[in-house]
Amino acid sequence: MSYDLFFRPRSRDVSPEAFFDHFRQRAHYKVANRQAWYQNEDTGVYFVFEHDEAADNADRYPFSFNINFFRPSYFILEAESEVTALITQFGFLVSDPEQRETGDKEYRSEALISGWRYGNEFGCAAAMKNKEDRPELAWLPTSRLHDVWRWNFGRESLQRALGEAQFVPRIIFVRLSGALVTAVVWPDGIPSVLPRVDYLVIGREEFAPRTIFRKRKDTVFVEWTEAEPFITKHSSGKRNEGFDLSYANCPTDIAHFIRGLVRNKPSVSGISPDQVLDSELVEKYI
Repeated sequence: MSYDLFFRPRSRDVSPEAFFDHFRQRAHYKVANRQAWYQNEDTGVYFVFEHDEAADNADRYPFSFNINFFRPSYFILEAESEVTALITQFGFLVSDPEQRETGDKEYRSEALISGWRYGNEFGCAAAMKNKEDRPELAWLPTSRLHDVWRWNFGRESLQRALGEAQFVPRIIFVRLSGALVTAVVWPDGIPSVLPRVDYLVIGREEFAPRTIFRKRKDTVFVEWTEAEPFITKHSSGKRNEGFDLSYANCPTDIAHFIRGLVRNKPSVSGISPDQVLDSELVEKYI
């Protein structure tokens, strides 16, 4: 199940080459086989723009946009900026079957968002109709999902701005001993900008605990609340809503805290961002 939006030039002067060159100059696209696939590794959002060669010489719409339903609500927010950029570039007219608006229409970003949301709700309802057919679901409140999305969406540009001085981690979703949680990696307490999450995944190399003969590298999961006193103490403020740990060397108390963490091996499995839905929508139909 997916949402489709179709584009037609106001004149016949938009070539497929110009169409795809637009995407080649933008981040997160791969162009091949008359398709421009968008996939943001940080946010997990994906969708596709296509060219229909058969429609070039017919009274049809030669270009289109497609995005799946049964996805978290922020998918359409990230997609909307890309569709709007395309319309701004070429001035396309659109046909939107989801809005029952076939035929030439002026593009409206709010119509794109509302049309996808309507279809996404229908898709969620259909997917959860029968318990036997219901996939294994994960969900969080919309407000929390959007917080995670905004952080991950801005992560790359913040990392570029900071260079190698600090690490900016991506927020990930994991099942930890059966519970859905958010987490970031924070290896050896290195200088970082850390968003508030449920768990820190701390890889220990420099601060690995010693056995009789040598250090044993490992990875431990630590609740945010356990590490928060050290993070807030050494944060120089907030940056993009993250705690700004900009020290040159790991503070002694953080190093001691990391060394003293008890080894743990919880049951852990990663969850793709596109599989973590809005709880408000899931609970409406489950």
